[in-house]
Amino acid sequence: MEKYQLEPTVRGHNEITGAKILDEIHVLDRGSEEVYDSFQVDELAEDHFVEELSQVDGVDGSLAELLVDDYSNLRTVSWAATSDVEHVENTYDMDSHDFFKALGDADVYRNEQSPDAGKLHVPEHRDDMEENSSEDPKTDDTVQAGFDDF
Repeated sequence: MEKYQLEPTVRGHNEITGAKILDEIHVLDRGSEEVYDSFQVDELAEDHFVEELSQVDGVDGSLAELLVDDYSNLRTVSWAATSDVEHVENTYDMDSHDFFKALGDADVYRNEQSPDAGKLHVPEHRDDMEENSSEDPKTDDTVQAGFDDF
């Protein structure tokens, strides 16, 4: 560390607890201040995420790795159990309601220590689904634009 310094990219912070939410860490060359390397925090924490998910009922190590590969972090995995239900049930052959309950029982993601931790990474398959769903050229004046996606 004599030659380099770390510079975190802060996405936000919790004013109540004082916690800072980091997205990535840059390693700077001391003196020139040029970025030597960058790391996404989620990538650095993958092993921890897999370990946490492996403690959830019905999730073994290989399934935990697949979930982390698909969703990047624990917040997004938790989100997937309620918002990406079709993909979770069809791809991983698991009941999303039971999975969400098991996540809560194991205190994964949503707990008093980390209520806002982790950036929500919408998986690539969701982007593909949204592009394909816009094939119908009819417009419906009864639906407020943009809100039917939520």
